[in-house]
Amino acid sequence: MKVVSMPSGPIYKRAFFPHVFFLLLALLLVLPSISGQSLWIDEATTAFYAQQDSLGDLFRAMGDEEGSEVQMPLGVFMAYGFGQALGTSEYALRLPNILWLGISLLALFSLGCRYQMPWLPLLFALHPMVWFYADEARPYALQFACASVVLWSATRLMYESPLQTRTLCWFWGAGLALCASSLLAAIIFAAWAFIVFVGYAQWRYLTRAHVKICGVALLGLIALAGYYVWTVWRGAGGAKLWALGWANPAFALFEFGGFMGFSPGRVALREAGRAGGAAAISALQPYIIPIVALALVYGVIVLGSRRVWTSSIPRLCLIWLSGGVFAIAIVCAAVGFPFWGRHLAPLFPVMILALGCCIQQLASRLRTIMLILLLALYAASSTNQRFNEQHRKDDYRGAVAFAQASEEHGARVLWVANGLAATYYGYNPESLPEKISAGLLEQQYDVVALSKPDIFDPDHQVVSALKNSSFQQIKTFSAFQIYGKDPVHAE
Repeated sequence: MKVVSMPSGPIYKRAFFPHVFFLLLALLLVLPSISGQSLWIDEATTAFYAQQDSLGDLFRAMGDEEGSEVQMPLGVFMAYGFGQALGTSEYALRLPNILWLGISLLALFSLGCRYQMPWLPLLFALHPMVWFYADEARPYALQFACASVVLWSATRLMYESPLQTRTLCWFWGAGLALCASSLLAAIIFAAWAFIVFVGYAQWRYLTRAHVKICGVALLGLIALAGYYVWTVWRGAGGAKLWALGWANPAFALFEFGGFMGFSPGRVALREAGRAGGAAAISALQPYIIPIVALALVYGVIVLGSRRVWTSSIPRLCLIWLSGGVFAIAIVCAAVGFPFWGRHLAPLFPVMILALGCCIQQLASRLRTIMLILLLALYAASSTNQRFNEQHRKDDYRGAVAFAQASEEHGARVLWVANGLAATYYGYNPESLPEKISAGLLEQQYDVVALSKPDIFDPDHQVVSALKNSSFQQIKTFSAFQIYGKDPVHAE
């Protein structure tokens, strides 16, 4: 098999039209990824910050925050800024993600030009992980953009002679933005910066101006580190609902591989995962054919490009991927935080470039076949994930509408779900009583709206009371079970 060497010189200039064509196509393909479907728990928190009346209110809200949002400062400020400009509807909250994806695609376009991979933006644009997080009012698409620019600038730093001040500014600027988008992203970037400047940077070409830029950037990183230490000292952080174990890397690999569209949906997969590995495997059995097909395509690509890792850029990608995962795994193991695919979002553009390098190393005919099959499977997975009802987010809009309609008919509703999401949809539920029993349910409530018991009923009070009462499940929404005393409330 003929192996194509990875060029490391100036930007590839021949046949420029295909590069532009694929870039424009990729930009068009990401447009349908965002929707106006219901906000779920985490997005409701983003909406809360986007709806603040002033910067002062925003700072005060962040000062009171004990969740992970305070450790995503840039994401919070971006949500507030765009919220003031675009509004805070479901669609408007997700619309800025198109901008972040556009920046990612431009960076990958430049890398594709340099390394003769005009189709590289398509690998990104059709991937199910991109489509899912484009439809999330969260900072993960922002992290894609920052990480893509860091990757683009890092590959240039490796070969520029002399080093360009502009490239160094792009590297540190995007890196600082990435660090400000998330504490976990900052951990990943710290590993990347160490790898680039210890193993790859052309130190002999550093000028006094370069040293000043690096010094200013380091001061910014130190300030961010101090801020994050303060948030940790305050006790802020993400929810630790799951024990750190095999499910974390397994789910991250499943998501990074683009398999998520070939599943019963995140909510169903989550519930199966809570029941154990056997239940998760059983839930995936109906999708075994496309899962195996995608896995086989990956197998052919990897086996057919064994020698790619002798080239500098693929080797850098491999080192970055392993270094980033190792850094996250060490930190998460130390604090007992269960990381998932979304927490590794900064690594995603690196994975796309590594995959592109592997495809590029295949013989011409095999490369074409594998690329078409891979893009077709990505498109099928993304389309199913985006438009199939099974993949709907937590349906707070539907659950709130049902609760409000029930109250209008004189029923009393026990809301066992997120309060911020309910408030976003104009519903202010009663506070949960400290102790809940079957007798209390029978006497005081007519309808129970229950979502994700492991989060909102960790002591199993509501679930136990429902089992010992006359309540029956009368309706379901995505991530919600509605219980009532009789079928009348289902109307």
